[in-house]
Amino acid sequence: MKIFLRKKENFHPETIKFYQEHFDLYDEKEADVIVINDFDPIDTPDKLVVCNSTGIDHIKAKEVLNLRGEDLTDLTAVAELCLGMAIFLTRIYKKEEVKGKTLGLIGYGRIAKKFEKYAEKLGMNVIWCENNPEMAIGTSNRRSLKEL
Repeated sequence: MKIFLRKKENFHPETIKFYQEHFDLYDEKEADVIVINDFDPIDTPDKLVVCNSTGIDHIKAKEVLNLRGEDLTDLTAVAELCLGMAIFLTRIYKKEEVKGKTLGLIGYGRIAKKFEKYAEKLGMNVIWCENNPEMAIGTSNRRSLKEL
């Protein structure tokens, strides 16, 4: 199997090491499989694209393999599990309620937006950081990662 890692700088060094040890890496034109770890659009009708993202709207390919192995077309369950864990950890370790607490989210995609709605209904303040400026339109809760 001929594999191409697109934008190696987006992969953890251990991930790159794993691919180098277990697969033959090629340039994009020679590869049968393109492994991505970003949300930049890709249009490759003759190759398999492998990703680990919850969304695959940015991928147009012969076939897409999502490494998460889950059907995440409805992201309600993911946001609910995150909220449940936040409540659990706050109650168990802090012995406090979540109402009035500030929740910081890294990234502001579909899951984070749904999580934000749930958290706000419980009286939490939500702030977030996101590198993609298009995701930040119309909100005032955006912060830098350092501020978060």
